[in-house]
Amino acid sequence: MKRLAILIALVLPALIVIPLAFGADLIIGCKESHRNNDDPIVFPGQPGASHLHVYVGARSVNAFSTVASMRASGTTCDDPRDLAGYWGPASSAGYPIHPTKGALFYYTFNGRQFPAGFRVIVRWTTPGNRILFKCGPGSNTETRVPPPSCGSGMAVPVVTFPRYYDGRLDSPDHISHTCYARTGACNIELPKLKVYWRIKVPAGGPINWNFSSGDYTTFHLDFFSTGPI
Repeated sequence: MKRLAILIALVLPALIVIPLAFGADLIIGCKESHRNNDDPIVFPGQPGASHLHVYVGARSVNAFSTVASMRASGTTCDDPRDLAGYWGPASSAGYPIHPTKGALFYYTFNGRQFPAGFRVIVRWTTPGNRILFKCGPGSNTETRVPPPSCGSGMAVPVVTFPRYYDGRLDSPDHISHTCYARTGACNIELPKLKVYWRIKVPAGGPINWNFSSGDYTTFHLDFFSTGPI
């Protein structure tokens, strides 16, 4: 028993320090929950109106989703407090989100939380190169143009979310209510959120970087907050 206590004492601090070493307060892993052709941000109340999406997080996200329905559906995330919906376009090659890793969400709160009902979409075309690509796992080089192959069998779009918003929970284009640098009206601080969206690909083989939305320049990630984590 004494030796076990010593082992726990040695290991536990290392576990606590790991997120801080990556500059995050909390790292959450989420697996794929389901797929459909809905988009409750762009096409609310219109089932089947969108290209095919892959969802992680909230277990039930569809065209009619609300904060209440996502909270009630449970989550695929390893932190049960994270009941938000996250989704992106499916790979046209049919690769599933990596079955054991899914997506990783790096949160740094700075005393802030995303408000319930907050919605935003980050696209490859969002100014400032907010979506990059790399091979995973690990800290491989992130590039604007995706790598042609990944020996590890894991391709990773890396998405950085805006740092500020203007008080609106959404906007007509689902991005202009937010900004990456504080401006006059866009001055309410949000948590830092960086997402590693892991896609299973043939190890060492050529990667088909086309998605249900089009080529890699159409890649995007949607986020529908259900409130504080």
